[in-house]
Amino acid sequence: MKTTRTVRVVIADDHRLMLEALQAALAIAERIQVVATTHKSTEVVTLVARHTPDLVLLDVLMPELDGWMCLDRINRRYPEVKVVFVSALSEDELVEPARKRGAAAVASKSAHPTDLAGLIRRVAAGEGFEVCGFGSPSLEDDLGLSPREVSVLRALAPGRSNREIADALVIGENTVRFHLSNIYEKLNVSGRTAAVRLAHERGLVPTL
Repeated sequence: MKTTRTVRVVIADDHRLMLEALQAALAIAERIQVVATTHKSTEVVTLVARHTPDLVLLDVLMPELDGWMCLDRINRRYPEVKVVFVSALSEDELVEPARKRGAAAVASKSAHPTDLAGLIRRVAAGEGFEVCGFGSPSLEDDLGLSPREVSVLRALAPGRSNREIADALVIGENTVRFHLSNIYEKLNVSGRTAAVRLAHERGLVPTL
């Protein structure tokens, strides 16, 4: 089963860096729209009510209300909304409890954003329970780049200008230039074309 409509997503994670990395990665994914984000678990159900998303990306280990409690509340009040746990917990700790509590899928925080985007589309289309990304290298390990640098490189891959990258990631053009300079230095390349070529070779961005 496939869907061609845009999937509306709310992201909740108390770690701001991970929240930013997830938002940036999904900002350049086709047919996915991040409609709201929060680092407070107490805001999750309110955001679901306000934005009527198709899916919630939800961290498990959050203060005040943990992810399990949020999942129960969403399932009870908004059963049509899918919940995907994104967690640093091990596969053994997470998969069976999530399945039994009614989550639609679970993904490791080390999952490749391309894989995560595909997972989101499949879950929104009503496909069965899935597990994604356990045992994969983390974003920080991808060619030695930070999560934000990974996002900028992925945004660059389709041939976007600095302005287009800035618009996609909701950052300034000067910030884009700063990250590109760091990317070129870390990858030991001379410019945009070489950086994108290396990213394709290492599987950091999908081959067109």
